[in-house]
Amino acid sequence: MKIEFVDYGIANNFGNRIELNRNLIWHPSLLHRILKHELSHSKGNYSIKDLILDLTSNHSELDKISSWEIFKFSLENPKAFIQLSPIYPSKGKWYWDISRLICYSPILLVLIGIIILQF
Repeated sequence: MKIEFVDYGIANNFGNRIELNRNLIWHPSLLHRILKHELSHSKGNYSIKDLILDLTSNHSELDKISSWEIFKFSLENPKAFIQLSPIYPSKGKWYWDISRLICYSPILLVLIGIIILQF
């Protein structure tokens, strides 16, 4: 699988390539664990297995990536915060992150409900 280093986000698996934030090079332990996670994704289209991998912690304690580590990395590299978006650019195309959309859907439903109740 081809690995490309980019200036934004943290990491994404596109099936035929993985994008990693180039600043992860300065955090080898985090880089190793994130790469291991991305390599765990399926090589084809996004599947239920990929969704479960993204929504649960299927790694051993040694491989676990804490939210604090990701947040700290993102504070040091503000372009990494694009990873939180359910829609993001890569190589001139826009991609949807299904896991993020599922995570954000309850928030979106509450906001829509609040807006509807205002009228």
